[in-house]
Amino acid sequence: MTRVGDALLSGLGLVRRAQAEAALGRARRERDAVVAELVELRRAPKIIDRPEQPPEVAMELIVLADRLADLPGRDGGDQGGALLRWLDGRVRAMFAACEVTTIEERGPVDPLRHQVVGARAAGPGDPLEHVAETVRPGYLWRDVLLRPQQVVAFVEEEDAP
Repeated sequence: MTRVGDALLSGLGLVRRAQAEAALGRARRERDAVVAELVELRRAPKIIDRPEQPPEVAMELIVLADRLADLPGRDGGDQGGALLRWLDGRVRAMFAACEVTTIEERGPVDPLRHQVVGARAAGPGDPLEHVAETVRPGYLWRDVLLRPQQVVAFVEEEDAP
């Protein structure tokens, strides 16, 4: 080869080498960015990919609310009555914080939202198969039924206990 040919080949080699080094530099920068992102992801709080569930404490609050409702003396003006009313208010506030709402509906019995736990003879003007009384409220979490409303329903007199 001639000197010009050798110079061209040498120049071409330098160009290819520069291109290769540039590509290697880009690859290293991309690798460093991915590593930095992985480090950041490891520091972030863990997110579990599963359908949302109500807070576990919500079911415990339902039990507590039921027990509080069963205690005598809520209406008294003494310290015991005041304490029960305060506890009831705190439980309601915790329900709200958990996005739990109560169901205390009147109207027709809805088997999807009501559990009939008793029957009462319908009097004049009382509609059959309607809620006569709430024994225990029902609870919803974001429109998901946690527990149905427990009710007494109006029935025909011969069906009543």
